[in-house]
Amino acid sequence: MAEEQREPVPRNDSGELDTALAFLSFARHCVLKKADGLSDEQLRRVLVDSGTSILGLVQHLTTGDRKSVV
Repeated sequence: MAEEQREPVPRNDSGELDTALAFLSFARHCVLKKADGLSDEQLRRVLVDSGTSILGLVQHLTTGDRKSVV
């Protein structure tokens, strides 16, 4: 799937926490955008030596989001 438009990395000068949260939101959005429309097989395919897949990244983000809400 070809990227139609790259989104700019967020710029936030209101402090470290706000900057970190804006960047994490941006990164989360990018991963979900990459996963959109992929088949189950494509989501689970490992293409790097670390064993990471797109689905693994989504699961990692989900776990991190759950911990940050508690």
